[in-house]
Amino acid sequence: MSEIRLIQGPEMREELRERAELDVYRYDLNMPSFVISLIVGVAILGLDIMLWWQSGLADISWIVTFVVLAILGLSALGLAGYWYVFVQTNFLALSPETFLIGQRDRMWSIDWELLDAEALGFDDMTAQSTKSELDMQVAGQDIHVHLFNAFVHLEELPELIFQLLQHLKEHEDNHETENDEQAESGPG
Repeated sequence: MSEIRLIQGPEMREELRERAELDVYRYDLNMPSFVISLIVGVAILGLDIMLWWQSGLADISWIVTFVVLAILGLSALGLAGYWYVFVQTNFLALSPETFLIGQRDRMWSIDWELLDAEALGFDDMTAQSTKSELDMQVAGQDIHVHLFNAFVHLEELPELIFQLLQHLKEHEDNHETENDEQAESGPG
């Protein structure tokens, strides 16, 4: 029976240990974007500290400027931090039976029988020069998968796409064989 399961917490790690044949695809930081975000955040916060030290925040305009700069600096650092944690906690994996999508402390386990080009999001895939994502819709679940953007990219992305297409082709071939066998056996 085909199914989609959401596995969370310690069960997720146990499930991954039990899988013998598992091709894991991890994310990697795009270091230039990551470092630029860190530098910009630290520079803005440094400017903010100098503003506070020089002006003493004696006027409302200095206070507003201080707050805006603090928000901008912390946002740049928060953005870098978010993608750093994303790389550490997200992955994709393929096994002969399932497609696994790990997101922080949870993992989707989707049987290949449930997946086709439409369910995987290939039909509506957003692909630009700066980012690409899959918006999967499987068994009533919406699952968002980043392929690459300015901050992260999947290691071995071409290999992953090849493997996904190969699994789709195998599923399509198996489905056609089953239909042919049912047509030959007749109505009953």
